[in-house]
Amino acid sequence: MTNNGGFLRYTFTGDGSFTFTFQDAYGNTGSQTATVTGIDKITPTCQIFYTPSVLTNQNVLATLVNCNKEITVTSAGGETHLFADNGVFQFTFEDHVGNSGRANAEVNWIDKIAILATLVYSPPEGSGKTNGDVEVTISFNKPNVTVR
Repeated sequence: MTNNGGFLRYTFTGDGSFTFTFQDAYGNTGSQTATVTGIDKITPTCQIFYTPSVLTNQNVLATLVNCNKEITVTSAGGETHLFADNGVFQFTFEDHVGNSGRANAEVNWIDKIAILATLVYSPPEGSGKTNGDVEVTISFNKPNVTVR
C-alpha cells in the first residue's frame, strides 16, 4: 500500500470516494477506487402545529409537521398528541436508516377553571336600610377576567 499510511482499510464517514494505490516488490503499481453513497447521518427534525394555538378552555391538538425527511413516529399516539391540560409531550421519531429525533410539544394556554365571582357590598349586605349609596365590588378567583 503506497498511500493511506499503508493501511488496507479506509473508513468513510460520509459519501465519497477513496483511491487505494499499491505496489508490489517488483515495482508493479496499481490503484483501485472505492465509492460509497448512501451514508445518511442527518438528524430528522419536525415542527409542531397546534390547534387551537390561542388561549382556550378546550383541548389542544399538537401535530408533527414540516419534517425534513420521511419519519416513523416511535412515541405513543403517532403524529398527534391531544392535550386536555397544560403540559409537555415529547414526540420521538426516526428515519429509515435509524437516525433519531425529538420534538417537544408544550402547551400553556388551556384554562378550564370556571370563573367564580364574589360580590362585596359597602355598607355590608344585611346591615339594614340606608339612605346612602351602596357600593358593590366584584372580584374573581383568577386573574385576567374582563368585565363587559
